[in-house]
Amino acid sequence: MEAKQYLVFNLETTGLNPTKDQICHLSYIIMDDMFNPLVAKKFYFSVNHMSYGAMGVHGLTREALQELSSGKEFKDCYREIYEDFKSVDLIATHNLSFFWDFMLCEFQRLDVFEEDFRNVQKMCLMWVYKDVLKLEWSDYILDYKYPRFSEIERFLELKREDIIEQSEGLFNLEENEVTRCIRKTTSAAQMLKVYMLKEIEIF
Repeated sequence: MEAKQYLVFNLETTGLNPTKDQICHLSYIIMDDMFNPLVAKKFYFSVNHMSYGAMGVHGLTREALQELSSGKEFKDCYREIYEDFKSVDLIATHNLSFFWDFMLCEFQRLDVFEEDFRNVQKMCLMWVYKDVLKLEWSDYILDYKYPRFSEIERFLELKREDIIEQSEGLFNLEENEVTRCIRKTTSAAQMLKVYMLKEIEIF
């Protein structure tokens, strides 16, 4: 039986609307079913606009992206990304609905559709950790509130300096090259591992 593979990803965008905005930075790690990293990849994309709000979050300007991407857009890299995302058994990230909508919109502009990923399971780390952390009950939604990424990191005692060091090794980077996106991808890989291996007590 062929071993399963898991892909954890994170991304940065030019705004909040996946139908109008673009992905400007993407990183992901593919792991085997024992959560050993097989490959770690990062991409920067040249974009046609950047909202001030988005730039304030991730600090990436159009000029910087033009240089970091060597002028390449998502369409220039999509085939490699598509093959990686399609070939795994599970895709996971925090706030899956937001990030996956952006991925699908980028793919759909290139005639790649959600049905192409129908055999790939999706996991939202925000969703699964909701019932682990049980942070605060909401009478409005009749459920516990969804944890922020940083709240899951604190719960799992994921230290920023350790994650940066791991990111340097995984992505073959210097410390000053580890972006927010890359760091969060490395953290998310740890979150998935802990959850899947049931290294936490789930009530």
